Amino acid sequence: MRKHLLATLLLTCAVPFGAQAAEPAMPAPQSQGQGVVTIKGTVLDENNEPVIGASVTPKGSAKGVATDAFGNFTISVKPGTPLTVNFVGYKTATLNAANDMIFYLQPTTEMLDQL
Repeated sequence: MRKHLLATLLLTCAVPFGAQAAEPAMPAPQSQGQGVVTIKGTVLDENNEPVIGASVTPKGSAKGVATDAFGNFTISVKPGTPLTVNFVGYKTATLNAANDMIFYLQPTTEMLDQL
């Protein structure tokens, strides 16, 4: 009885290890794509004041980030990707992604339609 119990225990323990070794190796998952880096930057207005909540979006993407209370942002893109910054009351600005970049927004002269 003990030999039978011991043999069953060994077989059940050995099967998962053997099955694991027989499985083909899976390629390691890649992080967001090759050549992607983290870009940090700042968005300022015409008075060098931080623009809080400005939208920073890579060209061709709907996913972007917003600036923090100091006008700073961090985004993961390929170097040189055009980044667009939008904020109500300011002209849209576009620059190629580079670390420690600064966007200077200029106010628009357009008036919003009143209802």
